[in-house]
Amino acid sequence: MKLGPLVIVVLVVAAIVVFFWWLARKRKGEVAAASAAASARGWTWVGKDDSVFAGLTPLMFGEGQRRWADDVVKGDDFVAYSFHWVTGRGDRKDTHTRRVTMVSTGVQLPMMEVVPQTVVSSVETAMSGGDMDVELAAFNKGWSVRSTVAPAAHAVLHPRMIERLMDPAMRFRSVFFDQGRIGIVDLVVQTPDLIDHATATVAIAKEIQALVPPHVVREYGGSDAGQAPK
Repeated sequence: MKLGPLVIVVLVVAAIVVFFWWLARKRKGEVAAASAAASARGWTWVGKDDSVFAGLTPLMFGEGQRRWADDVVKGDDFVAYSFHWVTGRGDRKDTHTRRVTMVSTGVQLPMMEVVPQTVVSSVETAMSGGDMDVELAAFNKGWSVRSTVAPAAHAVLHPRMIERLMDPAMRFRSVFFDQGRIGIVDLVVQTPDLIDHATATVAIAKEIQALVPPHVVREYGGSDAGQAPK
């Protein structure tokens, strides 16, 4: 039996509606499971909360015409969220997404961001001309560094810190120090993996925090430190 054009259009529209209904139902189930897993760890699943990136100064947080955060998870000393921003205009708009995990450092160091060259995005290209070099050529080749206080950044990027950042597990991860926090920025993380990802990434952020030399904290640490991420 040959189907008429109208019937074909109706079937196609119906298939699209069913597909998006299935996606919404799947998403709802994944969010419910992630929320329950967060609660089991004593964390809070917030959902949407744009205040989590307020005041942050790494380049990514100033990109695009529109920015928002969702899949927000909060613990006692950390917050994790999916950060989105839109670039371009009209038919040439692109939406970018990163998973950000921020841990309170207990001290407010000068802003510094370290971005691997393997991460491709308009925000990570050339680092606005502020790229710094360290003594290790391999690190300079693979990473871009930007800081508001170059001596502080050089002191933080000592050999053991560089070795930790060059670990293969960090190949696609950016790291920043800002507003009394250490942030680790990943590419997209799927909803079912968000809680396990937060657990592992918070541990990595604390390893990085432990590698910050005490003299850097004494010399450059701010007096308004110690506030947990909000």
